[in-house]
Parts: sequence; structure tokens; C-alpha cells
Amino acid sequence: TEAGGITQVISAFQVPMTGHETGSVTFLDTPGHAAFKSMRQSGSDAADIIVLVVAADDGVSPQTVEILNFYKSIVKGSSGSGISLVVALNKIDKP
Repeated sequence: TEAGGITQVISAFQVPMTGHETGSVTFLDTPGHAAFKSMRQSGSDAADIIVLVVAADDGVSPQTVEILNFYKSIVKGSSGSGISLVVALNKIDKP
């Protein structure tokens, strides 16, 4: 599902949460490619949290900056935005 190291598919899955008011947490995974920008932005209306995964061996890409700027605009434009941002690094074990 990767072409040139870029994920080309969209996926979703749920994790059951015992005692949670909705009963589960839903994860939507969208590729970081610029072609998916509008999809990520429209999905933010239903999001409670954004998880930004950055590959340590790639560093900060234009899509990383796009997501950070988008998140800043959400927070700035909302008096009580409930969306949180988590930045996760992967591939940190590569030499």
C-alpha cells in the first residue's frame, strides 16, 4: 500500500473502551500526501485528537508543517477547541 514510501490508502478502526461514554474510540488514518489535505481538514470537524506521526529518518516534511499550521489555525479560531495534538516519532531505531 505504499508507493515511493507514501501511504496511498485510508483506513479506520475502532478500539473498545470499557466505561467510556461512547464505548469505543475511532481512529481514521489518512496519508500525509498533499493530495489528501482537504480530507484531513474536513475530518477535523469530528476529531477530538490529532496524532501526527513523523518519521525520524525523514524529519520535518511540508506535510508536517501543513498539519502544525492547520492545528494552530483550529486552536486560534476556536475559543474552546477540544482538539488535542499528539506528535509521535517512529523509525527512531534506524541508524
